[in-house]
Amino acid sequence: MVILGLGNPGPRYAGTRHNVGYLVVERLAERWHVAVTDRKPTYAGGRGLVTGCDCYLAIGLTFMNLTGRAVSDLANKMGRQAANLVVVQDDIDLPPGKVRLKSGGGDGGHRGVRSIIATLGAKDFVRVKVGVGRPPDDRIDVADFVLQRFTPEEKPLVDQGVERAADAVEVLLRDGLLAAQTRIHGQG
Repeated sequence: MVILGLGNPGPRYAGTRHNVGYLVVERLAERWHVAVTDRKPTYAGGRGLVTGCDCYLAIGLTFMNLTGRAVSDLANKMGRQAANLVVVQDDIDLPPGKVRLKSGGGDGGHRGVRSIIATLGAKDFVRVKVGVGRPPDDRIDVADFVLQRFTPEEKPLVDQGVERAADAVEVLLRDGLLAAQTRIHGQG
């Protein structure tokens, strides 16, 4: 199983809304004691055994709209099967810190997910969505908004969401998607 956190590379984007997927993978690496030391041009990753599942934690090192390149390069680790991929992403349609899981569906306007779907030619991978909220003002462009850092009021909510998303991945691996949805969606 490959667990891929979406984000943009480099210090300029660290801590931004669009990089919440990175935060979840970093949290999982801490929990599972997985060293993310395998560096390739399009991703960084590390392997670990979690709840009996051979997992590969990865973060994309391409810009968001080119995430499909990382997935293509990770294909040998997941056997080119979308069912072996869990994508952790930001979601502007969820309030900060709220977590939702789903399998399949469209890209919801998320360019990283769009790139993955185009590369795989399939939509049937699991998405762990972490809410980052919408711009407070309609005049703020969504693309600019997701590249901003969290406000002091949002940060504790997002930190809780990162923990819930990490919990969700663990339940997903141990008990399956429905169990993870039931547990995490019930948390509000």
